[in-house]
Amino acid sequence: MTMLLRNFHPETDSEAVARFFFRLGYGSAGRAGVPLDATALQRSLAESGLRHACVAEDDERIVGTVMLVERADGFAAAPGELFGDHYLVDPLHRNRLVAGHLLAEMFQYLIATNVGTVRLRVDPANEVARRLYAQSGFRVVGPSVSNGDGFIEMVNHLPGVLHLLGDLLREDEGIGDARDVPPEFLKHFMRRIRQSGDRGGVNMLADGTRTITFDFDLHHRSFHLVLNAESGELITLSIDNRPREDLIARARPVSALVPVEPTASPTDRSAGRFSARIDEHGSLVVEHPDHVGPVLVAPFPDGHGRQIAPFRPPVLPLATQTIPEGWTQTCEQDGVRVTRRIALTASGLAIASTSQGGGPRGLVAQPLCLLRTAELAISDERGEREGHLRRGAWPLHFSGFEAAVDPEEAVDADGARHTFTDRAHGLEISLLWKGHGLLRPYGACLADGKIDVRIELDEIPASPPRSAPSAPVKPAPLNWVDAGTSSRTHTGEAGSRIVMRDEGVTQWQAAGRMVAISTMSGGRRSRAAEQPCIWPSLSEVPRYDLQHGEGLTSRSEIPFLPVAGSETDPSLGSWTLEASEDLRRLVTQTRAPAGAGEAVMNVRLPAGPQGIGIADSDGELVVHQHGGLEWSTWTSLARVPVGDGRFLRIEALEATRPEILVRARPRSWVLSLYSERSATATSLSRWSLALQEGATESAGAEARGHLDEQTGGVA
Repeated sequence: MTMLLRNFHPETDSEAVARFFFRLGYGSAGRAGVPLDATALQRSLAESGLRHACVAEDDERIVGTVMLVERADGFAAAPGELFGDHYLVDPLHRNRLVAGHLLAEMFQYLIATNVGTVRLRVDPANEVARRLYAQSGFRVVGPSVSNGDGFIEMVNHLPGVLHLLGDLLREDEGIGDARDVPPEFLKHFMRRIRQSGDRGGVNMLADGTRTITFDFDLHHRSFHLVLNAESGELITLSIDNRPREDLIARARPVSALVPVEPTASPTDRSAGRFSARIDEHGSLVVEHPDHVGPVLVAPFPDGHGRQIAPFRPPVLPLATQTIPEGWTQTCEQDGVRVTRRIALTASGLAIASTSQGGGPRGLVAQPLCLLRTAELAISDERGEREGHLRRGAWPLHFSGFEAAVDPEEAVDADGARHTFTDRAHGLEISLLWKGHGLLRPYGACLADGKIDVRIELDEIPASPPRSAPSAPVKPAPLNWVDAGTSSRTHTGEAGSRIVMRDEGVTQWQAAGRMVAISTMSGGRRSRAAEQPCIWPSLSEVPRYDLQHGEGLTSRSEIPFLPVAGSETDPSLGSWTLEASEDLRRLVTQTRAPAGAGEAVMNVRLPAGPQGIGIADSDGELVVHQHGGLEWSTWTSLARVPVGDGRFLRIEALEATRPEILVRARPRSWVLSLYSERSATATSLSRWSLALQEGATESAGAEARGHLDEQTGGVA
């Protein structure tokens, strides 16, 4: 192998890298089979705020990439931080040195440019990648659940620490400056970290401060470091068991997570029963008492042409002032001045955004409607289209590669309208755009310096659910038999059986036919892990939290009780199962301890050629195909085909503000059944999973299919 590591040049390398991404099915666009050309890649990288990129070549053929960006998939890096992104190695080269060389090169750039922290997002099922990142000092310091797009975040503060080793490097290696550290030293350093695992060394102090401890030997010296897990601040440094306060004093100042105070205290405003406020990030937040969580969030626009980061907004020098009709906001950064004026109107809100000093298409605005169980109608120069809201499919959206859909889907913003209708809650929100700019179906507008949007907030008559509940069946407790290896089974009549492990249900069969079964994750170099098909979890954050609210655990977080009511520690919560005698119906029961957040029951089922039935906002069942896209939607009832003309109907029996989150993932459906927890008392949630025959609802309402696979709705 003749391998070469070199800098990425967008003008000459984009076509080859785009082909490399597409060949490996990388990213949301690649997994959907949407070609990524050079222009789309260049625009996507520019919108992510590309700071540095490196490619690995084998005989002039690209076999690996790594990039550092300011924004990734709706998250913004704080000052002094960057995101590691597009870290990809050809499968034929993953057993060689390419992966390590790319990581070392990334570290070298971070050190040279005085960037102290790097974050990345990883699929929790990718154990090989998680192990590689952990060996390089990356740690999981936040919730150990994947967020809405299926990733968890890992953080590495060691690049900032390596600045402090300059004197030692000069003494031991004859290197003039820490920024000149060679990649060989970095790979040597990474292999010496003693703490193992992606949570190795992560601790909580008595005052609630989360820390990361690193111990390693390097050049016959022993190092002990304790860092603030959130900010990267160096708390403790010892070399050969001798504290080095002198080096701590030279550490980089920590400013990453210190927000800029607004010049005036924002005031809540009312628009009928809707309320509007400016939050601590400078985002406009609109709420309604009948809806769980905000109905709309409008982050502050970006004047540098970068993607909006609603999940973790950037830290901005933002000034917010109240005016009689609303607010004005101003941000001056890197020679660009962005101003936003928000005014209450008789029908809702009017937002005018302008930028000065930016380049063409340098202003990006993206108000996000957060009505979950809604239908979306888009009216623009292409006509009018509508369908049940499925983020990722309708509207079409490829996270990180938004520009890939521009040639076919983006339109002139002027006169375009997005209307979200939630008949279950009796709410409707319309966004009417004025001013020229490129408007994507997901709602991001790229303008040349000015863009206006009028937001209409309406209350409409609420529709009662149309779908009749399943026929009542009195479930009974199950008789569990210990099967060893943390496994227990229940055998019902006529070849029916349930297998349970500590992680959750791994097999469910009724009348001798499989309804659900666990899957195996992990590659050939990692230990295969069994992923249950039914399992509960507890969340400390509400479902509407933009950063972690749609988190997904991979296995049970709370103990299973063979018999309900036998729990020994109510503070841990518990769950149990009941079923009909033929096991054609399961009832899950979760007792969640008092606290904020949600009790969630998760169900994983294989995705076949038949689509999934989802109740729209007025309760009518609509069938949607998987389509190979990764998308998600909220509903009150789901009906999932499980083979042989059978369907699994999933609905709430007893829950507080119940909702079902449906995720289309590669080759599977993942359904998360949400129930709001009580802050002061134990809360109970019960869900029915009922096996049905035939293609129509038991109540006689025929499921209607969508006419357009892209929109998932009716033209």
